[in-house]
Amino acid sequence: ADIRIGAPNAGRTRSELEGLIGFFINTQVLRVQVDERQSFAELLDQVKQVVTGAQSHQELPFEHLVDA
Repeated sequence: ADIRIGAPNAGRTRSELEGLIGFFINTQVLRVQVDERQSFAELLDQVKQVVTGAQSHQELPFEHLVDA
């Protein structure tokens, strides 16, 4: 099964935004492909890799993902 989840991200990756008040949240799309043959530990490892990878691209606006 191919599962996609939208997860909010704080959107404060730059130091100049740390002291500001405002709504900087960006939605990240996390995509996991679940295989019935994989163990739960393997699924958790896959989710960990997806979340870690998404963090490195957290400044990509959600609108760009939707339009792609």
